[in-house]
Amino acid sequence: MEAQQAFKTFKDESQYKNVRQSRVLTDLKAMSQCLHCSKKFTQNATRQFNHLCECQVYLNYCASKGIQNNVTRKVGIRAKPANQLPIHKLSSKAKADLDLRAARVCLVGGYPFTLFESEEMKSFCNGLNSAYKLPSRQRIAGDLLDAVYCDIQADIDAFITSSDKLNIVTDESSNINHSRICNISIQTSAGAIHYISEDVGSKKLDARGCALWLSQHLFSITNSDISQINSIATDTCPTMRKMEKELQISDQFKHIFFIPCDSHSIQLLIKDILSIPRLKAILSNAQDIVIAFNKSPLQYAYLREFQIQCYGKHYSLILSVITRWGTQYRLVHSVLRSKNALRRYADHHSASEIGNNAHTIIKDLDFWRDLDSLRELLAPINEQLKMSESSKGHLGHVLERWKAILKHLICKATDIPELTEFVKENGTFAKRFKRQVVPIHILAFYLRPDNVDVPMPVEHETICFQFLERFTQNREDLCTAWAELQQFRAQEETFVKGRPCWIFHDNPRAFWLNMRNYAVVLGNLATRIFSTPTNSVASEHSFSIQNHIHNKLRASLLSKTVNKLTYTYINGRLLRNLELLKNGKKAEDCESLTDEMEVDLENSLLVNEGSEGDLICFNENDDVLMILDEDLDENLSRREPNSGFEDDDEDV
Repeated sequence: MEAQQAFKTFKDESQYKNVRQSRVLTDLKAMSQCLHCSKKFTQNATRQFNHLCECQVYLNYCASKGIQNNVTRKVGIRAKPANQLPIHKLSSKAKADLDLRAARVCLVGGYPFTLFESEEMKSFCNGLNSAYKLPSRQRIAGDLLDAVYCDIQADIDAFITSSDKLNIVTDESSNINHSRICNISIQTSAGAIHYISEDVGSKKLDARGCALWLSQHLFSITNSDISQINSIATDTCPTMRKMEKELQISDQFKHIFFIPCDSHSIQLLIKDILSIPRLKAILSNAQDIVIAFNKSPLQYAYLREFQIQCYGKHYSLILSVITRWGTQYRLVHSVLRSKNALRRYADHHSASEIGNNAHTIIKDLDFWRDLDSLRELLAPINEQLKMSESSKGHLGHVLERWKAILKHLICKATDIPELTEFVKENGTFAKRFKRQVVPIHILAFYLRPDNVDVPMPVEHETICFQFLERFTQNREDLCTAWAELQQFRAQEETFVKGRPCWIFHDNPRAFWLNMRNYAVVLGNLATRIFSTPTNSVASEHSFSIQNHIHNKLRASLLSKTVNKLTYTYINGRLLRNLELLKNGKKAEDCESLTDEMEVDLENSLLVNEGSEGDLICFNENDDVLMILDEDLDENLSRREPNSGFEDDDEDV
């Protein structure tokens, strides 16, 4: 076969050239010619085979085309097939690096550990590099988690060490297994760092216990240099206030600002308002409507058909959760948003089809009037709550924010007489105000460059002086700071109007950074004040992530493992954003839910009801603690009632 393909056959007539033309050429010998080297010889299979074994031109041709036959096998040529893919090789170092990258995808990206176990993912990665074997979920949850955690921890520790001042945020709660968890976050200009979530076990966490636990970690964070701590933000429960006093017994902690969480206090103020019997009844009726549709998927489907007819799209219904900030207003808003659809539903369906007396409530015109009035009451307070949650806010906004809320409540008292008692000088609002607005908020208000013309009452002047007296080292510094404050307020001497610093009249921190070399005492103190967060959102955000990770389906996770998962998720994203900003790119940001996203999330929660941790219903003071659609962001509080900590309940 090889000879037939490599030779051509012909008749050699040269030996008969002298023969007469009349002779029949029947005795001509068959000849062969090599197609590769053109050598001619008498046709013979053995001779042809032996020639091909020696013909280098033919052998080179076979090697280039990947031809395998008897000739090449005898000679010993192993030609590589033309269509064979290259064999990938992977060093152990490269394999380890790829394993860490794969683990980061799951740990920092928040994807399930089974991501790489699907056949489609394996096929895709095999097409990229057939030599790489993807890590199993056991490896990602084991040694790879430890490796990624250590890598991120080293970068975060270096970042903390390089920071001038640290703002500490701490809180306590319980997890899905009712273990008692305390966490610490560090608020920085680049974002919040999750430092630790620790299972405190059976430790007694009264004021002294909390102070001891926190101080031990503060020494660890700062390498025993407590002067690096600028502030500590907590909620406003009695235990945290007593903890502040315990820490300030030591001279090492006297320079620290203790900040009550503004968002937490506004949410408690909303709770106080909704404790007024008439307003509580209105909210309860709105809750009953949403609960009724939640319990009846068929009726909810009918309602959604009416929503399509009225609005051209679905709207979600939201239940109020007392432990989740802002959901009271969202409940009222969501029901009013679907008012026409709800009323059309009530016109086409009987009361027997829907429970919770929802049909009667929907048909009641007084309910809709009262609910609209409640929305007008809550809307401005909800806006103030959102602003208090922002990381762009500063302490100079707090006093102004509470004044705005008081002014709004006084205006609404004409429509809601029950608020008259609420806003009295010794009423509920005054007690909440005194609990939240502390001297640092008052001084920060008057240190704002845009407030230099706002008169300072004698009472506030005394409070500001006492604050400066407390946070200056000696009498000389106190006199200097007070003189600098008066110069600033009068825009004289160092603060004369027209100096470049006044271009930052709307940015107090930038203003005082420009002036701290000229107003040495007050400038440095003001810079610290306007570098201090107003809330404990960072800590609440950590609990949100923790509860998202440690849900009913993963209840067997150890607290230490949950801490590592939370640490890598939050801090890995922070480092990624820092890298993006360093390269001139836009950092990732959390987006609020659109109406369509709310409906999609609501659908998923309804389908999975009973299997997700976020769908647990608690009862506290007759409030239904359940939510149908809630985005996971830093504006949410995940504290659960009865967490087992000392003085956990809030007293006015």
